[in-house]
Amino acid sequence: MRDVVSSLMLITRLPLGFLNVKCDDFRRSVIHFPLAGYFAFALWYAAFKLSERVFADNLISACFGLILVYYFFNLFHFDGFLDSFDGLLSQKPRQEVLRIMKLGNIGPTALFFGAVYLILKVYLAVKLNIFLLLPVFVIARWGMSYAACISRPASDTGIGSTISYGKPLFLACSTLYLIFLFFFQKALIIITMTGAVILLDFILVRAVEHRIGGLTGDNFGMINELNELLLMLTAFSLR
Repeated sequence: MRDVVSSLMLITRLPLGFLNVKCDDFRRSVIHFPLAGYFAFALWYAAFKLSERVFADNLISACFGLILVYYFFNLFHFDGFLDSFDGLLSQKPRQEVLRIMKLGNIGPTALFFGAVYLILKVYLAVKLNIFLLLPVFVIARWGMSYAACISRPASDTGIGSTISYGKPLFLACSTLYLIFLFFFQKALIIITMTGAVILLDFILVRAVEHRIGGLTGDNFGMINELNELLLMLTAFSLR
C-alpha cells in the first residue's frame, strides 16, 4: 500500500495526505504507474457523463472532462512535455538543455507544440468512444514504467532520479495492470496499443539519451503525453 500511495503522490495531484503515509522512497513507484490511469478514466467518465446531462454538445463535455483529468492527473506530465520540447529542441549543449528544462519557462517552441497537442487531443476525445480512453490512460502510464526499465537517469538530482531504472521485474509487475483492460476492449486493440507505445517509447528514450544521457522527470511527463496522443490516434484509426 505504501508503494501504491507513493506512486500516486509522485505522478498525480490526488489529495492523499489524509492517509498519513510517509513517501520517502519512490523506487518501486514505477510498478504502479498504470493504476493512475484507471483513476484518471474514472474521473473522466464521471465528468463527461455529468456534463453530458447539462450540455448537448460533446465538445463541451470533452473539454470539461479533460480539464478535471488534467488538473488531478496530467498537469505534471504536460509541464514536462512543454519543458522537454523547449529544452530538447533548443539545439543547445547537454548542460544548457538540462538548465532550460529545469527553469520551466515556456518558450515559443513549447507554446506552439503544446497548442497543437491540445487541439488534437480535444478533437480526438470528441470523436472516440468513451471506453477507448480507458486503455489510453492506462497504457500511456505503463509506457513510463517501460521507459524506466530500458533507460537511466540523466542526473543524480530531481524527480527522475528517485525511481528505479533497469528493473525488468518491476516492469513485469506493472504489466499485470494491463490484464484488466482485456475485460473492456478487444484483445487486438490492447495489443496494438501496447505495441505502439513500446515502439514510440523506445525511439523517444534512445533519442533523449543521445541528447542528454538519460531521462529526467520532465522527460517522463513528455513520454506520457505523447503516449496518450499516439494511443488516441491509434484508437481513432481502429474504430
